[in-house]
Amino acid sequence: MSGFQSNRAPEELLASIQFLKKMALQFATTLSQLDSPVIHVRGSNNVFSCYDIGRNLVAFYSNADNEQSSTSEADLKMRPLLDNIQNLVESLPS
Repeated sequence: MSGFQSNRAPEELLASIQFLKKMALQFATTLSQLDSPVIHVRGSNNVFSCYDIGRNLVAFYSNADNEQSSTSEADLKMRPLLDNIQNLVESLPS
């Protein structure tokens, strides 16, 4: 993980992530897809990843040191962590 710091308020950052998810879903429907559970936005040095966790979203911002690194590989490595997060969220009282 990088030491990413945003100058934006948490509410603004959350709104941007929600907007990204909404646009990804809209784009997915143009391709006859019902959902888009994982979104990756890759720059030259960084990757922003957003994962559906039940009714929640988890977002990560990380360094992309190796241009050859695959988002599919990253998703496989993230799966145990995402499963743990989902279990924790589901165990919270409503």
